[in-house]
Amino acid sequence: MLHPYAFPKTYSLKSRKRIGQLFKKGRVVKVYPLKLIYLSQPKQDNQQALRVLMSVSKRRFALAVDRNTLKRRCREAFRLNKNTLEHTLVQHGTYADIAVLYVGSTFYPFEDINKAMQSGLERISKELSK
Repeated sequence: MLHPYAFPKTYSLKSRKRIGQLFKKGRVVKVYPLKLIYLSQPKQDNQQALRVLMSVSKRRFALAVDRNTLKRRCREAFRLNKNTLEHTLVQHGTYADIAVLYVGSTFYPFEDINKAMQSGLERISKELSK
């Protein structure tokens, strides 16, 4: 059994087909400095309830070190706040693909990213439970 705050590799979204579908049909939640795009569908057997993609603009942050730092902060904020969304998905028998895009033009401290992630995931959870 996984620890409730674990973030194993199975959570990462890698399928080009699913990523394309997510950006075509997904719904958007904007919580500055983040933009969350999500797509939920009925769950099939043995499927991970939640898959996530993290992205930071290469145009805004030219150095890979900066992009990786911001992705690490986003991943950590997601790891700490994913439980409410996961419970909602399990209750409704659905799965969700989520793209977390960092749209800020400057570095924000972890606390700001964490607050934005928390409110964004709560909004997604409320929309899915309707």
